[in-house]
Amino acid sequence: MTTDSPTNIPQPAGTLSMLERATHFPTVLLILAFLLALDTWVSLGYQSTLLSLSWSFVPHIAIGHVLIFIVAFGFYMSIGVPLAREIVDQLALYTMLPLWHKLFRQNENCESPYHGAVRSWKLREVAHMEQNKFYFDLYKEHETLRHDDRRSEWRIASIAFACLLLGGINYILLPKLGYPSFTHKMASDFPDIWEWILVILSFVLLAIWLMPMLRDDRADGWVYCLSLCRKLEDEKTKAREQGHHPRF
Repeated sequence: MTTDSPTNIPQPAGTLSMLERATHFPTVLLILAFLLALDTWVSLGYQSTLLSLSWSFVPHIAIGHVLIFIVAFGFYMSIGVPLAREIVDQLALYTMLPLWHKLFRQNENCESPYHGAVRSWKLREVAHMEQNKFYFDLYKEHETLRHDDRRSEWRIASIAFACLLLGGINYILLPKLGYPSFTHKMASDFPDIWEWILVILSFVLLAIWLMPMLRDDRADGWVYCLSLCRKLEDEKTKAREQGHHPRF
């Protein structure tokens, strides 16, 4: 007798599995970065673009050049992009983002988004003061989920930043140096449509890159804990009756 457990559910294999994975947004961005890097490599090494290559040209590509490209792309994504992004992020943090947070950041004392929600820092504080294991476990679960979400967001943002760098090199730098490029050729062949596509795609990638920095961490720093919420509301009501104004 078999059970319908997750381990017994048949998984898509081969081409279907690859197609399913290719629909994931991070995979789409990674493919875009790879194609931009590949077109840049073809342009610098063979004075051509991906659109101009044919299968008859493949035997003329040296294996060593392919290996160098793969290693270079790996170093670019794993070392080059994080270093470049760290520098650019710091510049953004000290120039543009303070104004953004001043205009759009939520008030620290804003009301909870739903009934029974309390601030995560308040949950942690009460958990330590009362040595309450339930509160502490709830806080750890919340922080773990938020950390996983942030890590996923930052990974997607890094890939988007990589696409922006490669797109700038492919569209602006290569033509100025006299090398052909896929993006520049498409802009020449289809100027009206392609310019709009590049503008929209650039804004989308820019928004994805900046979103983790623009996000207000306090906006999602709420945890559902009805017992603590009611306790804090009772304390707040008593304090108001006594003429005090506590900060919760």
